[in-house]
Amino acid sequence: MKTEQLTTFPQAIELARPAAGIFRDDADLLEAARALLRAPGARGVVIYESGDFRGFVSETKLMKGVLMAMTSGKHGMRLRDMPDLLEPGLVIAPETAFPEVMKLIVKSPRGLLVQGARRQMLGVIGVRDALQTLMRESPSQQTEAHTLSEAQSRVESEVRSETNLAEALLLYQGLFESSPYMIHSLDAGGKVLLGNRAFHETLGYAPGALHGKSFKEIYAERHWPAAERGLRTIMEKGSFEATKTSMRHRDGSLVPVEVRSSALKDLRENFVGTISVVRRMDLDPEVHSIMELIGIFDESKNPQT
Repeated sequence: MKTEQLTTFPQAIELARPAAGIFRDDADLLEAARALLRAPGARGVVIYESGDFRGFVSETKLMKGVLMAMTSGKHGMRLRDMPDLLEPGLVIAPETAFPEVMKLIVKSPRGLLVQGARRQMLGVIGVRDALQTLMRESPSQQTEAHTLSEAQSRVESEVRSETNLAEALLLYQGLFESSPYMIHSLDAGGKVLLGNRAFHETLGYAPGALHGKSFKEIYAERHWPAAERGLRTIMEKGSFEATKTSMRHRDGSLVPVEVRSSALKDLRENFVGTISVVRRMDLDPEVHSIMELIGIFDESKNPQT
């Protein structure tokens, strides 16, 4: 079968998509993460103060950075404080012809930044953009592209259904284990997906013993209704302000704590679980003050329950 060939080559500016965000490298890490969450799966562009391109940053890398900052107790981290989060890329001119774009995307699979005069950021080209352009030039190629797209969607859907939150969070197991804070995750049914060493030790359990257990085994009974309401709120609104409550030690004693939770979502914004950072309320006052100082907990926003 004869394959129709490209008759005209588009330029880079015709392939480029707007960047999900453009951040100076002194941008606040958390603010950058929030901005990228509005465009799941997209990459942001990071620039130096001079306006020169520094690299790309993905939603996944930013969330990893936020978790690293949170679990290490560092407050006010900026993108330049974590250069390992940045991914390299190449800068190309808007008039770059398509054959050259294809060569460059092979060298820089993380993406190409299309930059105009005076460092104007005109857009980003990814591998998918280049391939779609290559395949859309003839009816036969359009059919093939549609078939590939459907197959890819099915595979992605199957991967999502087979990959639970615990497996994803295991990527950060090392960070969790080194954290002085109690960190745990619940699924939509209120079962513990993952808890770090501090979480287990504080409640008197061996590491991993609480995985798969109901939240009712770790919270005092009188707080169960509030915990259920909190889980629903996190699922609906994405977060829940810091709440004072009591967790139950293995020996039956109560541990006064303060919990701050957020939702973890997949690339389609579907809820997959919670991530909660917990501090004990019976800590030494000096330790308490340090934790407030670094901004993990803000007493002015903590409702009583």
